[in-house]
Amino acid sequence: MLLYKNSSLRNYNSLHLESAAESLGIFTNISEMQELRRLLTEFRGKIRIIGSGSTILLQGNLSGLTLVNKFRGADVIEEEDDKAIVGVNSGEKLDTFLKWCAEKKLYGLESLSGVWGSVGGALVRNESSFGRAIGDRVSGVKVFELETSSEKNLSREECEFDYHSSIFRAKAKNRFFISRIKFVLDKVHSPNLNYREIKQIMRSRGISDLDAESYREVVLEYRKSRFPGKGFYHAGQFFENPLIPVSKVESLLELYPDISFNKIDENSVRVPVRWLIEKTGWKNMNIGQAFAWQKNPAILTHRGNAKPQDFLVLVHLIKKEVMEKFGIELNELVTFL
Repeated sequence: MLLYKNSSLRNYNSLHLESAAESLGIFTNISEMQELRRLLTEFRGKIRIIGSGSTILLQGNLSGLTLVNKFRGADVIEEEDDKAIVGVNSGEKLDTFLKWCAEKKLYGLESLSGVWGSVGGALVRNESSFGRAIGDRVSGVKVFELETSSEKNLSREECEFDYHSSIFRAKAKNRFFISRIKFVLDKVHSPNLNYREIKQIMRSRGISDLDAESYREVVLEYRKSRFPGKGFYHAGQFFENPLIPVSKVESLLELYPDISFNKIDENSVRVPVRWLIEKTGWKNMNIGQAFAWQKNPAILTHRGNAKPQDFLVLVHLIKKEVMEKFGIELNELVTFL
């Protein structure tokens, strides 16, 4: 493993913010685990591991050791008539893995096509799209426990997947390095087409049904339309869609008949955070060089000249305005380092 001193992290975070790592290591192979054990002792817990850097906000320079996970590759472990178990290394880019799955005609995760980041990062956040979550297909996760330098295999249940969360983002945050994930995938394609966004693209293309290849193309087209294009730097949707009681949304409906929401159960709904931010008037508003994107203000972006402080102030003010206007607290999907 190569180590670099006082190395720039601008190219290792999707927000493209300038920051420097006191020590930077590029992790590319499982054989480097022994080196990782030595480094854990040398840096005495002052270690952080990032994948593609797609959901982080660097607030300044990072002390200790920062490891960039580029441990990639996937393979078929076991096959049956109607399904297969595949293994993928955690640093593999999620969409590269999904393209590989499509080529192998293995299905179940294609609704996540085009989602930024690594497979390991998607697992931490339990990325979901069009009713399908990555955690739904997990059969096991191999992890390296940083405190004990020991390897463990976790079951799907032990990962404690939840909405945009898992044990790796909650009670075991920074405890494990995820090295490899096993998924159970189908050999028969069965997409969920009952989503307005999918139907709109299908209508625009003049089609009534989708095969596996066309479904992935439609999802990629949708994903491309949701985010700023070339020349903009961002970390995806910055905030969670908040969960609120049904009684709360009923009172909001009296003031805002156009409010949209998704019913979760008899007692709670999720409100699109983009709608909340739009109603506060922050759409396309800026702090310094950072701004809430006009087409979707839940995405905070810049053209390359923003400073971390610009984003920190912008986040603070958006959360403050939403709380004051709606009495709803926003939680970040992006991790602050």
